[in-house]
Amino acid sequence: MSNRLKHGIRKPIDKINLNAKSVTVDVTKNITQSLKRPVWRKGMDEEINALVKNHTWNLVPLNTTQNVIGCKWIFHIKTDKDSKIIQYKARYVGTGFNQRPGIDYGETFSPVVKTSTVRLILSLAGLFLSQMKYINDNLCKASMDDAKPVVTPLATHPPLSRHGELLSDPTEYRQLIGSLQYLNLTRLDVAFTVNKLAQYMQRPTNQHMQALHRLLRYLEGTLNMGLIIHKNSPLTLHAYSDPNWASDKDDYISTTAYIVYLGKNPIS
Repeated sequence: MSNRLKHGIRKPIDKINLNAKSVTVDVTKNITQSLKRPVWRKGMDEEINALVKNHTWNLVPLNTTQNVIGCKWIFHIKTDKDSKIIQYKARYVGTGFNQRPGIDYGETFSPVVKTSTVRLILSLAGLFLSQMKYINDNLCKASMDDAKPVVTPLATHPPLSRHGELLSDPTEYRQLIGSLQYLNLTRLDVAFTVNKLAQYMQRPTNQHMQALHRLLRYLEGTLNMGLIIHKNSPLTLHAYSDPNWASDKDDYISTTAYIVYLGKNPIS
């Protein structure tokens, strides 16, 4: 048997230098030591000036019945991809962990606005909410602004499935579905259809694109529709729900729909 070694053919081995160079970053945790270094004093000055400029706090007389929250300095060194120092950052933060639940605060919340919250606030004023221009812009984007309208957003037969001929370029399908999801604020009548078509964004087929075109044709015929907010509505909550058991022919997952009203106004 003949091989390279018998004929004296050798391939050099390229060795990669994997030696790592350690970089020592001096991040101080002592305010006294920080004040002795100009780089940290500069960072602290920038932080204080930013807080004053943004009116972060107001000076008020001390109330002896309340728990006063202290503050502390946090220091951090920012480096680039080559471990080169680009900034000495100093942050002045409140020590909120010293607060006592039930005494210093009653509850916490996350400042995230949901569409149901928007509808709840709007229910206090008599309004008609419409996204006609937004719908028309999407119809023009898809060249469907002159399409023949249909009376329903989704056909009942044949049911949508994951199987079928994949789209050669799913970009348009994904962009349109992503845009139509914002219609859930005022067009609750298309919420189910948009959510159903969004489930096939990863591998959309020609059948899914046809269903999307049908949805756009429905929107073309219902441009004037919107959400009416009744001002004089009772502040009572009631909800309706309905499951469609094992409706998905691919994995037999059930679909549940619900709607919540505050008086006459749908809010979720």
